[in-house]
Amino acid sequence: MGEIKAELNAELQTHIAFEIPLFGGIPVPESAVVSWAIIVVLTLLAIWLTHGLRKRPGRKQIAAEMLVGFINNFCRDTLGDKYWRTFAPYLGTVGLYLALANMAGLFGITPPTKDLNVTAGLAIMSALLIYGSQF
Repeated sequence: MGEIKAELNAELQTHIAFEIPLFGGIPVPESAVVSWAIIVVLTLLAIWLTHGLRKRPGRKQIAAEMLVGFINNFCRDTLGDKYWRTFAPYLGTVGLYLALANMAGLFGITPPTKDLNVTAGLAIMSALLIYGSQF
């Protein structure tokens, strides 16, 4: 049992990508750097898909509208007609982030979701959103 515990701890260790030389050194974990890259990819994709929207949509606009429609329909089917509009942007953003984060492992990059801090952060944000929306 001790061997399994040691191996699991070794696998789940947070690796430091670099250190910011302020206040004695601020370590920046690899999961943060990969998350920043995912944020940049999602931002550039959103800008590219929504640039030059027209009344007569092209392929890019149709792809963007299909993605947004899928997220909206998923939220409407799951949450019902009353709450889906409130949660659709958040659930869509977290879903896209998780999809790209987990696909990072296919390219040899350590997925940020391997870091328990990222997983806990997503859980805390979701809990705060759900409980906060009850007020």
